[in-house]
Amino acid sequence: EDVIKRLRENNIEVRPLIAGNMVNKPMWYERYPKVSLPNAELIDMYGFYLPNHQDLTIDDIEKITKIINE
Repeated sequence: EDVIKRLRENNIEVRPLIAGNMVNKPMWYERYPKVSLPNAELIDMYGFYLPNHQDLTIDDIEKITKIINE
């Protein structure tokens, strides 16, 4: 949450992951048995998208990584 807050304060777009852990989606659990995927759960709870497009400059990337690493 702190990383996301700092990124947003610096006008860097951040979005939660859309798909997350697929075994928690109806298209999965209505057809297949429940399985434990602890790493997928972590990604589902804490994962987020960072800017990722062709117009990012080296300066943009360095700014984003600096904020994350702080």
